[in-house]
Order: sequence, then structure tokens, then C-alpha cells
Amino acid sequence: MVSKQSTIRLLGLLFTLLLVSTGTAFAETLLYTNEIYEMNPNKVILDADDTGGDVTLQFGTTLNESLLWNNTSGTFVFSDDLNITGNLDVDGTITAGTSDTVITQADGQIDGEVIAADTIDDDSIDFGMGADQVGADDITMTDEFDNSNNTNVQDVMDDIDAAIGDKAYTEDNYVTDGESSTDSIDALDQQVKDNADAVAGTANITGTTSNTFTLDNDNTGGNILLQFGQTLAEQIYWDSAGTAFTFTDDVQINGNLGITGTITGATIDGDDNTLQDIPWTAIDTRTKKLKLDISDLTVIEDGSNNQANIFTESETGTDPHEYYYVRTGQTSQQDLDLKFKVLLPEDFVDFTTASNDLSFYYKNTGAGTADSKIDILVEDDDGDDAFTAADGQDLFNLAWTEYTDEFDGGSFNPAAGEYIYVTVKGYARRQGGSRYIPYIGEIVFTYTGK
Repeated sequence: MVSKQSTIRLLGLLFTLLLVSTGTAFAETLLYTNEIYEMNPNKVILDADDTGGDVTLQFGTTLNESLLWNNTSGTFVFSDDLNITGNLDVDGTITAGTSDTVITQADGQIDGEVIAADTIDDDSIDFGMGADQVGADDITMTDEFDNSNNTNVQDVMDDIDAAIGDKAYTEDNYVTDGESSTDSIDALDQQVKDNADAVAGTANITGTTSNTFTLDNDNTGGNILLQFGQTLAEQIYWDSAGTAFTFTDDVQINGNLGITGTITGATIDGDDNTLQDIPWTAIDTRTKKLKLDISDLTVIEDGSNNQANIFTESETGTDPHEYYYVRTGQTSQQDLDLKFKVLLPEDFVDFTTASNDLSFYYKNTGAGTADSKIDILVEDDDGDDAFTAADGQDLFNLAWTEYTDEFDGGSFNPAAGEYIYVTVKGYARRQGGSRYIPYIGEIVFTYTGK
């Protein structure tokens, strides 16, 4: 979510991503921009200053493929093959290059018309059946078939028809397992009947391939039971009167027991202690961590010096960081506010008395706070600060550094289910070819919870 005054600028995000310098050495994602003021989203112009000469749209620094306007020849030039998945509509002439031009077409037709060998600039046309095989009147095939007596495709098709013959369907024309279909189906019907006769009425069923085995299949009602052993005679049965399943002996569960209803008449360890609710106040508290979701971001402009962009990125390797950073192309220092809204969990009791109620990692580039810096502020629903205004201001360090602070604000007193608000202001500028950038990542709260 972004501030209202920035909505229009965000519409240019897609085009900004396309225009990011190909010299960028890392994978960055642009989240917000306020440096591009004039942009037509239906058009991107190369050589906007009309300096003339060739104009190139390049794909990849290492890949180095391009679409070039050749100003001398007055043509567009692709640096590699061109694949068109739709139709090709040519108003002019298809002209061969310095070597033979080969046009491949699976069915030997363009726009429904058969192409003769001399149709296009008198060059050969290859349809995958050998060069110069397409004549004005027929298509001669190569030796894929025994076509010693064949001169064209029609001769081959006549030979195939003669070999196949008239195969009108009758049951006895088709053979299954060495017998006609009629005999095979009769044998299958008999086998199914024999299997059904063997199962019906037997007391020795060893298993079933079905996923469902139904007792009381004729719906006579009453108690329905599954018995284990003729002499053992232990049972699981549906008590029709009590509308409950009943086990005739103890039940042992090796996994977890999930119950959506109520346990009644239960004892624990064979004594007389019944199950009961444990009051919330009786649950011991412990220290817990709440990591801020880095994707839950709102960008705010404070009204001046806000010509900057916000990116997100993550590192790899040992102790990697996930972070935001602010970057600008302006020589004067620019800033943007990163706002986070944090919901305190239901098990929240209060913040600890330790020094790490808040912690986050940061680093900077530049020579000092005049180049880049970070301010951080934490407030509750009432707007009360979590710590004094002097804390969390003008942060600068050339290496990743952990900042921690204790929430000692007298009126700062959030409760479970309420929000607290974090504001991180990043300051950045550019001088010549150097960008001075603040990096902010991994904001974590430490609290006491149940």
C-alpha cells in the first residue's frame, strides 16, 4: 500500500523495471519510485534526442542479443533467429540474403496455396523432405517408404490403402488374448460370476481391493459390530440406541488424539482426577520473538526531498540478510519513510525489561550521515513513543550492525491484539558515479508471552 499522492507514480513501475541499468550486478526488486516524473506508459522512446545513427535495443549484457535499426539500410535487424508463433503478414517482398534462403513449412503451403520451387526469388524451398523436392504439380517423397514404383504422394497413399484393406468392424475381426472378442467377453463374465459366488456367504474373507467395506449393507438397522476373534470376541460396535461407537476393551493410541467435541467421565492415570480447563493466569510466561514481515510495507513522503526509490533484496552465503534500501540519483540528500503496522499476538503479555525489545540490522555506504543515514521510531495505537526521541536517530555504519533498544517510554503500553507502528526513514544521495545508500533489514521484537 502506498500514500495517495504517490499512486500515479507507481503506475510507471513496470516500465521502470525495464529501464534498470543492465550493469546492475545483483538481483534487486524495485518496490517504489519517485524519480520519474514524465512518462507515457504506451511508449518507450530510444534516441529521444534524435542524435541519429543506428539505434539498438539490447537484451542482456553477456547474452548481447539485440534488435537494431540500421540507419544506413533503413531496416530492422535481429541479431539472431526470429521465431513467429502467429501468422506472418508481409506487404513487401521476401528477398534472399547472400546465401540460399530456406523457408520451412510443415504442410508445404503459405496462406493455403502450394508453393512451387520457383515461387520465391527462384531459390530452393525445403519442407523437410529433401532440397528441391517441391515441384509445380506434385510433391515427390524420399525413401521413407518402399516407393520404387511410386512417383508422387498419391501413389504412396494408394499403396497404403491397398495394404490396409476394408476393415469393417465385426466381433470376430478383433482378437483378445488369442480369442475373438465374443469368446473373451463370455469368459470374463463367467470369471466375474465365479468370483462373486466364492465371496458370497463365506466367513473367510482375507481382504478387499475396495476402499470401502460396508457392514449392514441391507440396512436392517440395530447395533452394527466388527468382531475380533471367534473365541476372543472383542468388538467395535455402533450402539444404535446410544448413537456412539463402543470398544469392548481398552484403547491405546500411539499417535496424537484430536477431539472436536467434549471428553466426559474421563480419569487420568486411573485416579479420580477429572480433566479440567487450566486457567490462562496459571500458564507460565516465557520470552518470545516476533519477526516483522518485510513484505508488509507502506511508503510515505514527508513533502520535501523525496525523489528516491525503494528496493528489496536478500543475500546468500554465511549470515545472509534480507533488507530494504533507499537509492536516489539526486546530489542533495533525499528521504522516504518505510511504515510497518505490526499486530501483537493474542499470547502477548508485555515487552521485556531487557535491552533488546527492538532489534534490527543496518549498514550504509558513504563517508558519514551527510551521505546516508537511518532513523527509526516505534509508537503504540495512542501515538506514544516506545523510547526517547534521541534513540534510533542518525544511524550510520559501513558494516552490517545490529541496533537494539529497550521500550522505556512511560506512556507506551500496547496490549495483545493491538497494533504498534514502526517508521524507518532512509536518507540517500548521489555524488558523481557514487551512490550513498542506507540498508535496513530483519526487524525483530522480543516480548513476554504465554
